[in-house]
Order: sequence, then C-alpha cells, then structure tokens
Amino acid sequence: MASACDLVKPAKKLFYYGYFAKNADKSDDDPENKKHFGSMFRLDKARKSGFQVKCKEIKMISKYDENGIYLGKYPKCNFDVEIAMDILTKVPKYDTIMIFSGDSDFGLC
Repeated sequence: MASACDLVKPAKKLFYYGYFAKNADKSDDDPENKKHFGSMFRLDKARKSGFQVKCKEIKMISKYDENGIYLGKYPKCNFDVEIAMDILTKVPKYDTIMIFSGDSDFGLC
C-alpha cells in the first residue's frame, strides 16, 4: 500500500516519532506497555512504507497549574529542534518540504 507521500514522488521520506519505552517491571498487557507496543507498530509500519525513521524516547513531564497544584504528567519529546536542524543542514538538497505534524509548535502563524 502506498503512502500519501508517494503521490508527490519524494526523493526522501523522513519519519520523526517519539516512542513510549517498555517497562520491564510490568507485563506486556499493562496499559503502559501497550503504548510501547503501539509505538513500535507505528515505527515498523513507517519503515515498511519507505520512511527513514528517526525516533527517541518520550519523557513524562510533571505539569502544574499557576497555583502550583499538580495536574499530572504529560508526554513530551521535543523533536522540533532535530527537525529544524535536519532541514537547515540540507537546504541546498531540496526545493520543497512538507511537514505533517500534530505538534502545535509547527502551526501556521
């Protein structure tokens, strides 16, 4: 099955993805490890679809409101710097870049 990127015949397809690490102290059926296996499934699918995969482990960051009340933890990966640097170091090699992201850091201004 072809990916949407194949419609424009890219010379190179990069897939940046933050993955959840496996917790060796928990069973494979534990919800935390199910996130890990979901991450690995997506990475494998990207590789099979012809993407060059760049990944790193997601970190869980504590979040507090303006009064210092703990709100829980949320996943954070900070891939935007790596993506920007890859783009900047390869500027002479391309004429078009398409970024598909769910990260609000890449929103249009």
